[in-house]
Amino acid sequence: MDIETLMQYACADDDEMLQLQAALVGVLILGAEGARLMKIRVCNPSRLYLCRPQLLPSPRTMTPWAQLYESYNDCAYITTMGFDVATFHQLLDHGFTDKWNSTPIPRADVSSRGEPHIGARSLDAAGALGLTLYFLSSAMREISLQQIFALIPTTVNRFLDFALDILLQTLHNIPEGAIHFPDHNEIIEDNVLIRARHSKLTGGFGSIDGLSLPCQEADDPEVEDATYNGWKTPLKSGAVLLGDVHEQAELLIFNRQLLSYRQTAEWGMRMMQGSFGRLRVPLDVNDRARRQRLLEVCVRLSNVRAICVGINQIRSVYMPIQVTRASSRHDP
Repeated sequence: MDIETLMQYACADDDEMLQLQAALVGVLILGAEGARLMKIRVCNPSRLYLCRPQLLPSPRTMTPWAQLYESYNDCAYITTMGFDVATFHQLLDHGFTDKWNSTPIPRADVSSRGEPHIGARSLDAAGALGLTLYFLSSAMREISLQQIFALIPTTVNRFLDFALDILLQTLHNIPEGAIHFPDHNEIIEDNVLIRARHSKLTGGFGSIDGLSLPCQEADDPEVEDATYNGWKTPLKSGAVLLGDVHEQAELLIFNRQLLSYRQTAEWGMRMMQGSFGRLRVPLDVNDRARRQRLLEVCVRLSNVRAICVGINQIRSVYMPIQVTRASSRHDP
């Protein structure tokens, strides 16, 4: 056997050794990765969120949200988000889209002064508004939002926090979302509507009731006492029944009308909790700013819904009286 043949055998042995080493390295890497995944599964046996492999590949196309959005169906929009197509796009056009496209989403690893990368975001402005309204309109778990919008948990939380801020800014800038105490002329107009159905309620212009929203328990006794919903029994002093029969009859009539009008407060509270299922989820007692933001957004959205969509029992019961009066004034 000559030297050249020996060299060929040696080179072949070296190649086999390199291949064996590469195979061993691959086995070690796969084993380490498998051990890491096994450790994660052992440490998190009850993981309640979805990762990217379990979700649809693209949040912007072929998702349940994209299918609903592209339907432009009023019933579908109202059922899932509480607003019709026109009102949904009104919110987009009156500031939400501009703020979503021009403001960087707050992150710890990104400068707040940087340029937003619109194309790199998982959702456009319409998707972000849809995600927010889905969140507010129901008490569904976040895993359902992940499936509907094909988003991982961190993205859902980050988008919701940012979108709620810019939605509140948008509602501040549209007249339909305004919250204000009625002026003198508005009080007179409201009392006219009330007295058309309840003639004894002179001077009344509105009703109020408590929402009794659930709230998490606080460790601080003072905070717990302030948020406790148990004090609901009215405090009454000794009542004296009027002796005059006619005064008793007048008082009974007034009481019946007041009791009937009291339904408006109950309608309003049921409308708030029925329209915004998120209010049925216990509020975070340790985050006052987020509680205030959630409540203000819901109240302003309820005004927008009553005015633009027309879904409001108080409006449907009392406003026809005003319409009838206005039409009768124009009759010959």
